[in-house]
Amino acid sequence: MNSLAEKPILQKLADFLYTPAYVALIGVLTVISNIFSAELPVYTCIVLIGLFICFRGRDFLPFIPIAVGCYIAPSTGNNPGRNENSIFAPGHGGIYLLTIAAILIGCIIWRLIKDPKIGGKHFLRTKRCLTSGFLALGGAYMLAGLGSPYFFSYGFRNALFGLMQFVSLFGIYYLLCGSVQWDKAPKDYLAWVGVTMGFVLICELLGIYLTGNVIRDGEIYRKAIIAGWGHYNNIGSLMVIMLPFPFALARKSRRSSLFYLCGTLFFVGILFTCSRTSILFGVPVYLTSYITAVVTSHQSRMDKATHILTIAAAAAVALFLHDQVLKLFQILVERGIKPADRDLVYKAGLEQFLHDPVFGGTFFPVAWPDIIWSTSEAFVSVFPARWHNTIIQLLASCGIVGLAAYAFHRYQTVRLFLKNCSPDKVFVGISILALLLTSLLDCHFFNLGPALFYSATLAFMEKRLTPTSAESRGEKAAVTV
Repeated sequence: MNSLAEKPILQKLADFLYTPAYVALIGVLTVISNIFSAELPVYTCIVLIGLFICFRGRDFLPFIPIAVGCYIAPSTGNNPGRNENSIFAPGHGGIYLLTIAAILIGCIIWRLIKDPKIGGKHFLRTKRCLTSGFLALGGAYMLAGLGSPYFFSYGFRNALFGLMQFVSLFGIYYLLCGSVQWDKAPKDYLAWVGVTMGFVLICELLGIYLTGNVIRDGEIYRKAIIAGWGHYNNIGSLMVIMLPFPFALARKSRRSSLFYLCGTLFFVGILFTCSRTSILFGVPVYLTSYITAVVTSHQSRMDKATHILTIAAAAAVALFLHDQVLKLFQILVERGIKPADRDLVYKAGLEQFLHDPVFGGTFFPVAWPDIIWSTSEAFVSVFPARWHNTIIQLLASCGIVGLAAYAFHRYQTVRLFLKNCSPDKVFVGISILALLLTSLLDCHFFNLGPALFYSATLAFMEKRLTPTSAESRGEKAAVTV
């Protein structure tokens, strides 16, 4: 490996991993997988890239777009919750995918053992200020249902789901904090990932509209908006989470107008998911991100023209296409603010909590057993229906212990955000807040993909966007000079 390191071409490829072009490459592979049902070749390519990162990459920062891209890569036809014979089933490609994933994980561990810069004692001794909160939350997850009559009946499945939740929240954070040379990490890397994945979601949504017979008689049929990894609510929520990042780049870029338009495009995409929760919280996220970018950057004449044109375009659509828009989004007009049985679900969740208030009644809903949300029995046996609200979910599943652990974790994240706060941290904070807000009416905090990105954003916020006291003094001294 030392001799290979001398090859100029390999050095160029290694440098490529820290550019927007590399993030875009992962995005293109993700779109190809999703639209053309090319999961097996795409995952193979991504694993090969991961192996190159392990053997030749400077550190593990380039795994961030891989983690997000792999989650949203499955095509509609291979949705494991709807198709028991998808490529994720053991007899149809699942064993192969597990094998190459195991190889990649083994190489990650090998690098962490052998590399003195990002592995070994350095990796283990790296300070991670959110660890105690994560461990408390993970402990509450593993104890979910303790003392209830269902703790042993759901046994392994309950523990497996709790472990997956904990690993998805803590794993990427723990890995990245110690395995990245943060002083060399591009400060906008996370924003590049957010913008790229936002465009991936736009492409996936467009593909669903073109092939899924979504518009029927001039109206959007929301139930047809299904990807291989979720439906309209999942797509909409992830788009809201990615929404602040175009504006994070707009405040710095010479082509800021382009990024303002990208952010507006993301918001339009959220509207076309027809996810009421995503639209409800997408509006304040969009406005807050837009205003923050304008306030914290120097506007050029072109920027002002972009803002005026954006407002004018919205006004023109409302004025001249009013009837067509209302018909297109008829399903949203009809449903309005009706709770869609959320009130009944919350009531059942509270009943489960009151029956077992200390540790909850396990992750599997026992007070509301008739929820049918997947046609795959094998999938439902591992992934239970959830309560569409983070607080209700914690109380019903983990009781007071779970809610207390979450409150401690949330305290630590807020403290991290407020420490040496900067405009860069504000946009990352808005993205995290978008996840937390949409999770008040849905279950996104307990979905693996959003949890993985949440974990990565916390690592990035702590290690790249929160300078130490010495670094802060050095910056102030440099400004003084």
